[in-house]
Amino acid sequence: MRRVMLASEIPWTGIIGQRNVLAHRYFALKHERMWMVVTEYIPDLIDKLEPLIPPLPQNSDD
Repeated sequence: MRRVMLASEIPWTGIIGQRNVLAHRYFALKHERMWMVVTEYIPDLIDKLEPLIPPLPQNSDD
């Protein structure tokens, strides 16, 4: 929860709402809107989320 609070620039409510539409109201999807989300919003969202992902632990067997 702390990371979510720290990342206030990420539109969490919108992401959850979009997931609900995809899961429960897929018959009401607007293909143009989905294309815009995929091509415009997701690349920016990835840039904002990547710093929140902790690094993988180093494998000492290498």
